[in-house]
Parts: sequence; structure tokens; C-alpha cells
Amino acid sequence: MELAGLGAFALAAVFSAWRFGLDDLSIWWPVPMILVLFCLRELDIHNSFFEPGILQTAIFSSVAPMWQKAVSAGAMLAVLGVVLRFLLLALPSFWYGLNRRTGWAWSIAVGLLMAVGGVILDGAPRKAAALGLYLNPFYGSVFVAIEEILEMGFAVSLVFAIGTWRPEIRSTAQNPSRTKDDLFTTVQISDHVR
Repeated sequence: MELAGLGAFALAAVFSAWRFGLDDLSIWWPVPMILVLFCLRELDIHNSFFEPGILQTAIFSSVAPMWQKAVSAGAMLAVLGVVLRFLLLALPSFWYGLNRRTGWAWSIAVGLLMAVGGVILDGAPRKAAALGLYLNPFYGSVFVAIEEILEMGFAVSLVFAIGTWRPEIRSTAQNPSRTKDDLFTTVQISDHVR
């Protein structure tokens, strides 16, 4: 199931790059990039390379060499930069899509709920043990299965959102001062130009 989630995130990254095309990709590059980061998370890259992990803040208080701490800090800043750029670019379009009740925006909203559920259930037996609660191994495996299904649902919702996203919504979301009449006129004009 974990490989299926990785495949869905990789498909979403490639699909989003293809949907945007070269012209729009220069603006919307954070979308496929954030999906690549999801792929790397599925591969547990954040726990790799160094001890305790390249994207673990515990590395700064560890006995790791200074160069490893510097590389980790650079990687964390790069990820933070991509995430911030993505949020600044995508949130207006997302809110616009939610207000217009578009399928792609609601697909992302449902996917985000699944992602939150997956994060909550991730490592549930370990988290419960830290609180002094011990789960039956059967229930532990059920929580792991549900968590993987939720992560897969999140990835599939992103593929669906990318597939159903309409470019004319993007242009209005990038310029919120435009009205729906402007959008209608733009779509009519572009249909006549083709």
C-alpha cells in the first residue's frame, strides 16, 4: 500500500507538470515540487542520510558534525521555502475554488482531511505506548492499515484535483479583483481566438 501511495504522488507530480505546461510551470513550479516532497516523505528521506535524520530538528542538539547540521539546516530551509511559496501561490486559488464549489478544490479539502487522519494514526501503537496504553497487536495493524489507506486516499484526491482543475479558474484566482463576468468574457474571447 505504501508503494501505491508513492506511485500516486509521483503520478500527481508528473501530471501536474504536464497540465501546467512550460509557460505556466515557471509560475506554478511549487505544485509539482510539493508533490515531489510528498514522494520523498513516502520514501522516508527525512529520516535518512544522517543520525537522527536530515530533516529531524534533533540533529541540532546531537553530536553530529557541524557540516551535517549545516546540510540539514539548508535542506530544512529549502523545504520551508517550497512550502511557503506553494501556500502563497495556491491558497487564493484553493479558496476561490471552494467558494465556487469546484470538484478539484473539494477533492483537495477531503484529501487534506484524510492526510490529517493519516498523520494522527501514524505510529498509533508507539504513541499509545508512550502514554502507557498498550494496544493489542491486531488493533495496531488495523491502525497501520487505516493510516496507509488514508495516505493513499490523499494521493488519489490530488491526482483527481489536478485532472479536474480548470485553467480559467486559475487566472481569476491569481487576480481576485476580477469578477465572474470578467471570467466569462475571458473564456468567451479565448474560445473565439482558437
